[in-house]
Amino acid sequence: MQVIIDNSEEAEARFGFKANNEWAAVTLPREKKSLLEIFSLALKNRDQSFRDITHLAVVVSRGRFTAERVAVVMANALALALKIRLVKVNDFDFTAADQALAAAQFGYLLPEYSTGVHINGAVKHAI
Repeated sequence: MQVIIDNSEEAEARFGFKANNEWAAVTLPREKKSLLEIFSLALKNRDQSFRDITHLAVVVSRGRFTAERVAVVMANALALALKIRLVKVNDFDFTAADQALAAAQFGYLLPEYSTGVHINGAVKHAI
């Protein structure tokens, strides 16, 4: 099963699951849960487990600074532990994900930030 993780929204997390050549989107509220807890719940709701994942994509360059770092770290840890291929995508788009996942490699990802970081109300830009 191929999976997309999108942690860019504040109130919810989105996941895309591709099994039998068909994508299904799942959106779950955060409800003060970690991304890993939400992802585990999404898998459980589909009667799937982490071991069913063959490829993993994570959305970068469009979300909140810390949320993106959390998603990238979780994706890196899962890819390493499960020995699966990993890729980053710029949006929650199944067609683009199909193309990216077809070229996915073993390795790790780094976050990419689309805007500056908001610290104490001010925007700080990376050098």
